[in-house]
This record gives sequence, C-alpha cells and structure tokens, in this order.
Amino acid sequence: MLNLLDDLLRRLLMTNVVGLRPVVPGQPSAQVAEEQVAFAPPDDAWRTTVTTLQRNALNLYLVDLRENRKLRTNERVQERINGVVLEEQAPARMDCHYLISAFSPILQLTPTVEPTFDEHALLYEVAATLIREGTLNPSRVYASGANPWPVRFRDVALPIVVAPVEGFPKLAEFWGTMGTGHRWRPVLYVVITIPVALVQEQAGYMVTATVTSYEQIA
Repeated sequence: MLNLLDDLLRRLLMTNVVGLRPVVPGQPSAQVAEEQVAFAPPDDAWRTTVTTLQRNALNLYLVDLRENRKLRTNERVQERINGVVLEEQAPARMDCHYLISAFSPILQLTPTVEPTFDEHALLYEVAATLIREGTLNPSRVYASGANPWPVRFRDVALPIVVAPVEGFPKLAEFWGTMGTGHRWRPVLYVVITIPVALVQEQAGYMVTATVTSYEQIA
C-alpha cells in the first residue's frame, strides 16, 4: 500500500505542479519526467541526480509511520463470495509522514536565475495543490482502467494534513544525516492517512431458510 501511495502522490504532482514542467520553447505542455518526483533520501546522491535532470525536482521522503488510533474501530466487515461469508476487522489507519523538499538543478546564483526563488515557488505550489485536493482519492488521479489500487480502496478518501502547526520535531537531525556541507533547507511537512487491510477470516457458509405460509382467502 505504501508504494501505491507514493505513486499516487507522484501522479498528482506531475499533473498539477506547473513548476516541474521543463521550459521548452514552443512546447508549453512538455511532460514532466517521473525522476523529477523521487522518494529516496535527499542526500548527496540525490543532489547529484538533480544536476543531471536540468529541471526542477521534488523529493518526497517518507520519514515516519504511526498508527492513527483515534480512527481505530472494532467494527467488522463482511463480504459474500460464492456463498461463503468472509469477515474481517475494519481497516486500521496509518499516518504517513512525508518531508517534501524542492531542488533546482542550478547550484550557483546567476544574473538571470536565482535557484532559491525557484525552489520556494515550487514548495508553495505543492502546498497549494495538496490543500486544494483536501483528500487524496485514487479514482480522481488515475484514468479509468489504470487504477492500480485494490478495488475496495479505489474510491477511498485519504485525509491530508498539510504543514501541521507542530512541525516536524527533528528537522535538524534529519538534515544532519543527509550529507556533509549541506545546509538546512525548508520542507513541506505532510501527513497522509491510509487504510491498513487486515486478514480476512471465513465466517462460514450463508444460512438460507425456506418459509412457507398459508393464507385463507375469504
């Protein structure tokens, strides 16, 4: 499910964030490359990759996973398949904590380009996109017939919290492990809640009964 969430985020941002699109004269709708939205650690290797892209890029690093116990329930869900009743506990919920950072392939300030401005603009556009969405819904992002999510979750609304007020508590430690000589840079802290499907159990075969009634007609 985590890999499906990663791809869902990538598709959403590739489609909606204009700042990712390459500036190609005569091609205003040039497509965004998948490698511009990456999930590997934003370390030295990633920064080297960005310089080869020659275009702005986003790093979405999944930094933490926590069960959302406020949404825990004892409800059980039944499904009938070929006369057999399958039962399982309602899905648990897990909060996925992402740190999103923006990178320009240009390392030095030039008279015509200020890379920090481009990175800040990109972060703002990502925040606006996620806030506008409100929730993530696979059926809204993928074309009909191309949705890789399990059928039961294809139209689910995944809650998003963008830039929670408490912030990410260990940001200094995070950047301190991503390479030497690299300064702290701003991140967009995003929390997305996904369902965690639990094991199905066979509850038994459907019980059917035949009822016969007799009525007297006057």
